[in-house]
Amino acid sequence: MAHAPMPEAIAQAVNAIMSTVTYVQKKGTNEFHKYKFAAVGDVLAKLQPALAENGLIITQGETSHELIGDGQLMTATYEFILSHKSGVEWDERPKHTGMAAAKNSKGGYDDKALNKCHTAARKYFLMALFQIPSGDIADPDEDGDAPPANSRSRRSLRLIRPLQRRSMKSATRRWNGRRVQSRRSQPSRGSVIWTPGKRSSPRR
Repeated sequence: MAHAPMPEAIAQAVNAIMSTVTYVQKKGTNEFHKYKFAAVGDVLAKLQPALAENGLIITQGETSHELIGDGQLMTATYEFILSHKSGVEWDERPKHTGMAAAKNSKGGYDDKALNKCHTAARKYFLMALFQIPSGDIADPDEDGDAPPANSRSRRSLRLIRPLQRRSMKSATRRWNGRRVQSRRSQPSRGSVIWTPGKRSSPRR
């Protein structure tokens, strides 16, 4: 299936935004499952000024939705239209599907389920289009909104160094044990060495 080429104005805008919005920190927290995530508000806060500056407009329209998993989950698929302020529009209609729990904690149907699907599809489409990374690290705003390049190395060293210290201590104990055993096995000067069939004599 042939894909419509992206107009130059839109391609240049997407490229400019990709170079501007380089990182979004995970500030949201899922208290039930205990994990952090990049909230849609944080993603849009980074993207909106860049979108306006580069004249790129992205609209979202639902194409279908359905209940799955015995009515426990709601899925909704959306198509996205990319337009430029110059008037050109990309003929391609990328699609993305959002998913959300269809029922609330009380067992009733969640009237916000479709809104959550809309939000999830928008967030992940935008992050995929502009290749926006996110991670559970310290706030990088002071460093030009980019994650520290050596953060992974420092984390690895924090894990490795205690293992190295424990390994060195263990090796030292084994070495000291062998030295003690070796000293104990050596007869002292003047002690009697017994050999079967021979007269014992003092060690000189």
